[in-house]
Amino acid sequence: YLLKGVELSRLAAPARWARPAGVTGATRLTKTSFRPAQHILDAALALQGYLLEGGSVTLFWQALAGIPTDYSVAVDYLDASGTLLAQDDKDPQQEPLYGFRTSRWEPGQTVADIFRGVPTATAYIRAFLMTGDGRQGQVWGRTAVVQVRPAAGSPRQPLEARFGDEIGLLGYDLTVAQTITLTLTWQPVRPPQKDYTVFVHAVDAAGAVVGQGDSPPVGNVYPTSEWRPGDVVRDVHVVNLERQAVALRVGFYDRTTMQRLPASGPGPGAADYVTIPLQVSP
Repeated sequence: YLLKGVELSRLAAPARWARPAGVTGATRLTKTSFRPAQHILDAALALQGYLLEGGSVTLFWQALAGIPTDYSVAVDYLDASGTLLAQDDKDPQQEPLYGFRTSRWEPGQTVADIFRGVPTATAYIRAFLMTGDGRQGQVWGRTAVVQVRPAAGSPRQPLEARFGDEIGLLGYDLTVAQTITLTLTWQPVRPPQKDYTVFVHAVDAAGAVVGQGDSPPVGNVYPTSEWRPGDVVRDVHVVNLERQAVALRVGFYDRTTMQRLPASGPGPGAADYVTIPLQVSP
């Protein structure tokens, strides 16, 4: 698909606003120009993608319709575990979104902004729309998270499985001590439609649950509805055991309905989970 040209010629560039490398007023952006994100944060405003170059990241926003609200923006930089590394806030009184009030954007217009000083360990960037007094004026529900650096390396234990037609499991890493630490490596097949919760259930020889570690991926830092093809997500779950376990059962469910995604993979399992064997003592 194509985005409309970046309307740089209409903007008076403030001090911290800059053209990304290679982008001019006549440039037409294709999906190879930047990584698409396609997050709709407002009925009239979408984050279309981003471009990470060295220590800078450029966010590309597009007006889907006339925008009645003047937004400002803040970003959080997080590492692969979801730990906050740094923040970058704009002054909403001095610097509306990208130095150009969003209420003046025209439908179809795309605006780019560059953020410098991105920490080298950044894996995720979380962008907030705000009105009023900085983060006190954060508009709830107007948040987008993008993975700018997919998880590096391969899991020690490859395990190809699929959950629905949305999410693939590439493998896992397993550490057994007083507790079980399971690191799952996910990759979306297509953008998931919902925010799913991961379940990790430890079971004994009779199949009874003797411990569990359910949570949204990456501690809810990177919900599945934000995932995009090309992401590689490293997701850690800790399981405390009541007694001896012989296996882990892993899958996804929709917390609002408790319905599980169908699962397919090698080895013993069921219609809605895959099995990871282990021999541990509590």
